[in-house]
Parts: sequence; C-alpha cells; structure tokens
Amino acid sequence: HASGTIAARRPRSPRVSNRLPRPLRLLPSALVAALCLVAACGGEKKDEPKLIVTIWSNYMPDDVLADFQREFGCKVEIPWNYGSNDELLAKLQNKNTGFDLAFPSDRLLSVLIGQGLLERIDAAELTGHKHLDPSFSASGPDPRNEWSVPYTWGTVGIAWRTEKVTTAPDSWAVFGQEGVGGGNAFLLEEGRDVVACAMLLGGKSINSTDAKDLAAAKDVLRGWKKNVKGFTGETKDHLLSGEAWMIQAYNGDVAQAMKEMPGKFGFAVPKEGGILWYDNLVIPKGAPHKDLAKKFIDFVLRPEIAARISNGIRYAVPNKDALEKVDRAVREDAVIYAPAEVRKRLQSETDLGAEMKKIGDLWSEVRAGG
Repeated sequence: HASGTIAARRPRSPRVSNRLPRPLRLLPSALVAALCLVAACGGEKKDEPKLIVTIWSNYMPDDVLADFQREFGCKVEIPWNYGSNDELLAKLQNKNTGFDLAFPSDRLLSVLIGQGLLERIDAAELTGHKHLDPSFSASGPDPRNEWSVPYTWGTVGIAWRTEKVTTAPDSWAVFGQEGVGGGNAFLLEEGRDVVACAMLLGGKSINSTDAKDLAAAKDVLRGWKKNVKGFTGETKDHLLSGEAWMIQAYNGDVAQAMKEMPGKFGFAVPKEGGILWYDNLVIPKGAPHKDLAKKFIDFVLRPEIAARISNGIRYAVPNKDALEKVDRAVREDAVIYAPAEVRKRLQSETDLGAEMKKIGDLWSEVRAGG
C-alpha cells in the first residue's frame, strides 16, 4: 500500500520482552554479560554473511529460510516485522536502515521508486525471472521489474462464520444491513480499502477521486459505520476468537483461519467486485548485502521454493511454473487462488499521489462520525 492510514494485512508479531529470565537476574551483571557473549559466539560462525530482512509477520516459512542459509552459508535475520506499509515507508524514509530485503505492496512501489528508496534490480541477472506470471511481472508501477519482483498476490472480500451468518453474503451492501452479523461485523482499518469497496458498491472505479463519487461513498460508509462493531487489521485473530461473525478481509488471512478451524468460515468476493493486490521483494537503498539479497530473490523464484511458500503461508504466488508443484488442495482452493471468473471482477489500487489526501480526509470524517 502507498499512503494514508494503512492497516496490517498480517497479524503483528508478539512483543518480545527484553527482561532477563529470573535465574539470570540473580547473577552478577558481569557474569550475565559473559554468559550472553558465549551464547552469541556459539551460535554464529566468524565472518558468516548475513541477510537482514524486514517482512510482514508469518509471511515466510521457516524451512525455506533454513534451506537458504544452508545452501549459501549465511545467516538470515529478521529484526523487525512491520504491521503496515505506512510503518515500512516511514522506516525506509529514514534511510540507512541496514535492511537488505523488504516486502511492500503494489501501490507503495511508485512511492518507493519515486523517492529513490530502492536499489535497482536487473531482471536479466535473475535466472528465475522467466518463471513469473507476465500478468504480474509486466504490469503496475514497475513493468520491467527494475526495482521489484512480485512475491504473492491476493484479494479483498468478505469473510464470515458459517454458523452465525447462514446466508452467504454476495454484496458489499451487507455491511449496511442492520442485524446481519449479529452486531459482530468488522471493516478493515485501512481506509483506502474500505473506501474502495464503497466505490465498488456504487459501480465506480476504486481509484476515483471525483467529488460526486467520494460524496456517494461517504454516504455509504456512514451507513456501514452504524452497523459495524469496529475496524481492524487482525482478520485472522478476530475470526478464530469468534469476535467477528462477518468481516471485510484479506483472503490469505481467511485461508489461514480456515486451516486452523476447518468448516467454520466462508469467504467470497462480492458480485460488485473486490480488490486485487500483490506484494513484492525489494532491496532498500543502501542495503549492505545487495548481492546476497539478489541471490535470495532468485532462490524464491525457483518453482519448487515458490510452491513451498504458497503451501506454507496459504497465499497465491505469481509464479506460473510453481503452480503444478503447489499442493492440489491449495492451488484448487478458490479462497487462495481466485478463479478466472472472480479475477474479472477485481480492480487494483493505484498510487493516487496528492489526491490520496481526499481519501484520507473522507476516512477521518467517517471514523469521527462526520
């Protein structure tokens, strides 16, 4: 995502305490420091190259990282998981972050490229580039993949608990219908996505900033706000806990919830359409290990590795040669891999530049009750 208030597509990582375990707190500080130093040295090889990655939570299988480390004789570290594209943008704008790889969403790319926050990636240097689906690799703000490589793709639709919402929702209008969802309906925190779906209900482009279209969307959202319990980016958690009976959702979050609690949830892209998004691998400006980052990108492009990623995180991958290697249950799951008839109804969000302020203002007014 690009600008405005952006919510988490994936759950945040749990907080990590910096407090020492009680037995260590009882030891003299010098001894504690010595023990920590020994532990650190024992887990790392001298002069071992490192790849420093920042990524959404739960977005890369551990076994894939382990295999990369083993094959290339390096260590992969993930010191920070971000919960939104806004957080990532703010971090990269500080420059010299020390990150070698990041995973921004499609509409954030033009901002990162325009602000000079990325290192150039020469697609010709990537042996795995040939495996990419051209509909993803040759489109969007980086059609020649000079700065990015597509990683995953997905949709925004409606999810629900099947024992609570017995009639499958087929329209965005359901959020304005009193009683549906039993008072336990949620919308995403991401204003751009919520406004986009209000636009879809009115038959408009999700990238419209026309004054009349925005006014109509605002009226729709006022109606929705009366009937929803709240706004959240924690789709999976809200479904699993039972707090949400119906929720605007990212498909991969729902697929993960379905895996953990089979038969409990439904997901659909409404008849008016939904949002198509994709995330990308990029190398932040000033990355200290650019060559190793490119090796990782090429590693991920291998069809067998891309298939393992799709199986592991239950998101679709834009790798045409990986599909036959993806578990049949995953690749034939319409929640994860939207079928052609659904994709025809999807629109992609573009960077609105200065016009994004109109969306942000509208969203702030709706959230404030205006």
